[in-house]
Amino acid sequence: MRRALSILARSIAIFVPVFLVATFVTFALRALSGLSPASIQLGESATPEAIAQIEHQWGLDRPFLTQYFDWFGDMLSGDLGKSWYNGADISRLLAEGAVISLSVAGLALAIGVVFGFGFGILAALRRTTWVDRAITGFMTVVSVMPPFVVGIALVGVFAVGLGWFPSAGYPPAERGSARGWRTSRCPRSR
Repeated sequence: MRRALSILARSIAIFVPVFLVATFVTFALRALSGLSPASIQLGESATPEAIAQIEHQWGLDRPFLTQYFDWFGDMLSGDLGKSWYNGADISRLLAEGAVISLSVAGLALAIGVVFGFGFGILAALRRTTWVDRAITGFMTVVSVMPPFVVGIALVGVFAVGLGWFPSAGYPPAERGSARGWRTSRCPRSR
């Protein structure tokens, strides 16, 4: 228990300064860049008055340190603000992304366990035969490949080649996974 608390304390002691420096540098780079998020959102045809109005509304006309400390205080209270790109609530965007990431990770874990268990049993039943060597060799090659290469290969086979899954995007949860995959998959190339 004491060791776990020591590791937790050490992790927090590393995380806090890194977080503070990273967020401060991000704010500083935005301020030093001279780019205005308001002009990016409003587009090239925006008037200086409209840009100034949005910057005032978002508090970007205040001093840099005031902006940072206001954001930091809001962040500590759970308010992560709104996206400058589309005005959506950042907390909601992060929650939606977490749901998608967890569902994909859960599905990948389930597939890995089922196939790993199946191939492991098959290799054990056919020990020292060509089946065992083929499974062991294939699993070794796949395990040492970078994940993005395996991912591209899986997309190429199951989404593009077989047309079983969509090659990009994620079906909304209210459509249901299987129905979302069926309706959003790519047509099979002929």
